[in-house]
Amino acid sequence: MQSAKTKIESCPAPSQLATETDLSPHEVKAITEAVNPLIADAFALYVKTKNFHWHLYGSHFRDYHLLLDEHADAIFDSIDARSPPIIKSDHYHLVVNSTTSVAA
Repeated sequence: MQSAKTKIESCPAPSQLATETDLSPHEVKAITEAVNPLIADAFALYVKTKNFHWHLYGSHFRDYHLLLDEHADAIFDSIDARSPPIIKSDHYHLVVNSTTSVAA
């Protein structure tokens, strides 16, 4: 059985994507490791919200369908706003949960 937390090694960003910073590599890594779980949790929430959006039924289908679609868009926009600085750093990885991971 696999451990609950999977460690993914970071890969350096290509030079054309690297962000100039006055932070040390250790500081960049610490910030990235702190922000990555937040982005991953937001992405998991986005996926779950879209899942509810598409699998609704009942008398208020249209109202809830539109509400969840709007909510999912807001979640995605928040992810989109947080991600570029992390993606451009040398320590980008995204762990969605203990069993699913997305790495770049």
